[in-house]
Amino acid sequence: MEAKLRPWPDPRDGVVNVAHTRQIASDPCHPHEGWWTEQRRESVGAIAGAVLTLIVAKLLNPEPSGYGTHEHLFLLPCIFKLLTGLPCPFCGMTTSFALMADGAVRAALGAHILGPPAYLATWAILPAALAGLVGNRPPLPRWLFSQRAGRILLVVVLVGWVFNLVRFLGGF
Repeated sequence: MEAKLRPWPDPRDGVVNVAHTRQIASDPCHPHEGWWTEQRRESVGAIAGAVLTLIVAKLLNPEPSGYGTHEHLFLLPCIFKLLTGLPCPFCGMTTSFALMADGAVRAALGAHILGPPAYLATWAILPAALAGLVGNRPPLPRWLFSQRAGRILLVVVLVGWVFNLVRFLGGF
């Protein structure tokens, strides 16, 4: 059986071109080679993002009004709320995260109904991303990035927004 030259070693060939393998491993156009794989980079990014989010949430002082905590991060006030007088789909989310970091679950639900589940999902990313880093696999299941998951998330956000609008307008 004659070994074919491929851009990667194939153990089925029985022969590995070591010089070619070294060349590919050092080539930045082939990030799948070596230890620092795409999955590991994704895992490190997910860990860094989750840890940063949780640290910032812990350090923030939540606004008593339930909105505007993000302004402590030097962000602009919500343009949607300034223009319409109504909260946007994410108004209160930062406040909810800050309240969850302080253990005030009921107050966090009052700030944004989806805040506590999103906060818990942020914590859940950590073990999944650590497992991805150690096992050299994606930090999150790929189905989370599908169109169907995107549509479901959109519906959940819209339902949460309607719930928050009804509450804001005095419905309950």
